[in-house]
Amino acid sequence: MAIFQGQPISETSSNIYVIIAEDIRHFGTTALPQSLGFLPLGSDAGLFSSPFCGIHGLRVSFGEFSAESSFLKENGDMAWTLLLVAGFFEIVWATLLKFTDGFTRVWPSIGTVVAMGISMVCLAFALRAIPMGTAYAVWTGIGAVGTVILGIVLFDEPKNAVRLVCLAMIIAGIAGLKLSSTS
Repeated sequence: MAIFQGQPISETSSNIYVIIAEDIRHFGTTALPQSLGFLPLGSDAGLFSSPFCGIHGLRVSFGEFSAESSFLKENGDMAWTLLLVAGFFEIVWATLLKFTDGFTRVWPSIGTVVAMGISMVCLAFALRAIPMGTAYAVWTGIGAVGTVILGIVLFDEPKNAVRLVCLAMIIAGIAGLKLSSTS
């Protein structure tokens, strides 16, 4: 059981608590948030008393012990869907970046940053279940293929045989990584 200065955390007067792996093993990842109800949280409890946390809204993530992590590992298709969404938003932010004029135009710049954020968050969640090398290669491959295609369509970039063959090889690489993945 987690302790603070030699006492179980439920019996301490401090607002600083250390949760150790033993607590997670004892409570389990899904029951830990409800089990934290025994913490003596006062008005000066900092992060725990914010509207986003607290006894009713506490979301606990301890890296490999995260409840969401086990969900994604059990549902590999969800992780791959998140990776596709991340790749799509990489295409969006890379394309919008062309319209920012070096981040001097406000709305394209805001759109770029928002799309980057969405892309990174989706990639981060996908990485919980998909190996890092595979996820990163697929994410960048989707972005590369999508931005080259949009460059051809929107910006009149060249579409010669060599570029199209290279795109086909990237797509084949993405498909190969997906097919050889264990998740």
